[in-house]
Amino acid sequence: MAGFAVLAAISLVTFITRSITGPLQQQAAELNRANETLQSEITERRRAEAQLRRSELQLATAQRIARIGSWEWDVSADRMIWSEENYRIHGLKPHEFEISYEASLQFVHPDDRATSDQLIKNALVEGKPFRFEQRVIRPDGTTRQIQQRGDFLREADGAIAKLFGTAQDVTEKKQVEADRETMHKQLLETSRLAGMAEVATGVLHNVGNVLTSLSVSVTLVGNQLRRTDLGNLRRAIKMLRVKTGSLAEFLTTDPKGRLLPEFLDVAADQLMDDQAKMVAEITLVSRHIEHIKEIVTMQQSYARVSGAFESLPVVKLVEDALQMNAEAFRRHQVHVVRELAPDLAEVCVDRHKVLQILINLFSNAKYAMDAQNPATKRLVIRAEMVPPDKVRILVRDNGIGIAANLLVKIFTSGFTTKKDGHGFGLHSGANAAKEMGGSLTVQSDGVGHGASFILDLPVATAKKVETANLVAT
Repeated sequence: MAGFAVLAAISLVTFITRSITGPLQQQAAELNRANETLQSEITERRRAEAQLRRSELQLATAQRIARIGSWEWDVSADRMIWSEENYRIHGLKPHEFEISYEASLQFVHPDDRATSDQLIKNALVEGKPFRFEQRVIRPDGTTRQIQQRGDFLREADGAIAKLFGTAQDVTEKKQVEADRETMHKQLLETSRLAGMAEVATGVLHNVGNVLTSLSVSVTLVGNQLRRTDLGNLRRAIKMLRVKTGSLAEFLTTDPKGRLLPEFLDVAADQLMDDQAKMVAEITLVSRHIEHIKEIVTMQQSYARVSGAFESLPVVKLVEDALQMNAEAFRRHQVHVVRELAPDLAEVCVDRHKVLQILINLFSNAKYAMDAQNPATKRLVIRAEMVPPDKVRILVRDNGIGIAANLLVKIFTSGFTTKKDGHGFGLHSGANAAKEMGGSLTVQSDGVGHGASFILDLPVATAKKVETANLVAT
């Protein structure tokens, strides 16, 4: 009995021990698993926090490099969160103080403040992304140009909860753009002055040609006057005066007197011939002087309207340019062929620029034909309509032509095939044509085959002329 009781007691203890140990071990295992999960979550959170810090650092670095700050505005709480770069853009130390929307406006330039505020509030009402530029004044008094971009975050009910956006410092960019614009204007002015110089050179060249012809005529008149022998005539008159008392006898019986009427007849014929030659040359001198006056007057009329767009007839423009080159064409024996279509529409152009282009094209054609020296120097000027709204002026010569590899360079600034050329003419001409809404192009089949320059100009309408002048100013 005693042994049975001991065994029973041992069994009971064993049962109780197992009953307690099993759940404890299970709980311990669950605690271990929970601890492992917690440690894993802590490790993952630390990794995520480290990654977040790296991302924030990278974002801050990127913002600093790009000079782009970010901001967020909690509309209901009127609290703004600025990135470190946004503080720096405004000349502040990062997180120097808490920023509200109203407080942020104090940094905006007084002249831009109302506009910026209105744009933000309008965008807030409309619920649309926005973009605008404003000036901000830093605490040190310097002004920066800031480009603001923003968007919205809505609540579930559609109400706008937050505005968020970026602020980019574009001061240097604006300065570069301003410098580029200034440089562009300077280049345009240089091109315009170069064009005016080109026209002036053409004018002086043509005036020089006329002066050369004028000098030739004056020289011929001078030579003719020097060749005229008035000494014998004067001696004959003196002889008649001496024989006044016996003039009839002298003319009939004296051998010298009998020759005198014939001598006077020959002298009169010679004087009349000399007079006719000198009158012809003086008439030519007068015509040359009138030509010079026409060239100068024409240049003055073009110079007065430089920069203004007008509605002008193409034929008049072509004829004016030809007139200024007329003497050069005559001296170089250039045969001009006009193929001007009737009833051409007027064009909307700056007449000074068109004159500049045409004079340069005519001059280049003359030089090209001198270089080729064909049997007949032939310059064709054609004007025709090119639908829907262009008038084309084609200038074709039978000169030296242009090599294929030079066609792509011909309008490049500084490029020239002339020994004494400067490379401004065609470049400034192409720019001028483009500024007028047209174009200047070239075609050539190669060296020895001549060249064709094509100037397309826009057809004039009242609205186009008005618009062109507004753009020009």
